[in-house]
Amino acid sequence: MIEFEAILDDCLQLMRAQGYSVDQCLARYPEQAEQLRPLLISAERLSHGRTVSPRPAFRAATRARLIEHAEARRPRMSIVLRPAWQLATAIAVLALVMLASTTAVAQNALPGEPLYGWKLSSEHVWRTVATDPVSVDLKLADRRATELTKVVRSGPLEEKARSEFHEVLSRLEAEKGPENSAKIDQALLAHQKKLSDAGINDEKLDNLVKGKKK
Repeated sequence: MIEFEAILDDCLQLMRAQGYSVDQCLARYPEQAEQLRPLLISAERLSHGRTVSPRPAFRAATRARLIEHAEARRPRMSIVLRPAWQLATAIAVLALVMLASTTAVAQNALPGEPLYGWKLSSEHVWRTVATDPVSVDLKLADRRATELTKVVRSGPLEEKARSEFHEVLSRLEAEKGPENSAKIDQALLAHQKKLSDAGINDEKLDNLVKGKKK
């Protein structure tokens, strides 16, 4: 609308100051010709009454009504642009579906697998936007413990799994407080049992559990 208003102003100035005709103005702006024509014809007819000088408020109100009328008659979206918007929407929807699908598949990824990095990244986003990051870390600690049981005795993969597990444990240790201490301690005991059943000992986890018992 702002662009059309500027074009209308330019045409009115040309007609008033340089004697441009309606057709000359329309030739300068062929794309807006259909909207401009009735407005410029009206302005040309009104120019014959220049001896009567309307008040500024009247001129402004009239101009605003003319623009409003033109805006109401203008199609809301160009036919040329409509397919582009549809294509952009389709691409955006497809991207969201692919993102959701990839994230869902990645949840089963283990250290060393192609989607494991994506899994960690999606969890980071999840924790960042969560209103209760402690609850998220409790779920992540359980995931890391499960991953460790599946890659145990796999050399570098086991080291990677332990490292990620310890990172979550460190966060839980720092987040521990009166309001969530019991919940965290219960989770730590469950992780210790899970690892023990898989024949795995983890010194960091054992120290946290011992500290809880003191």
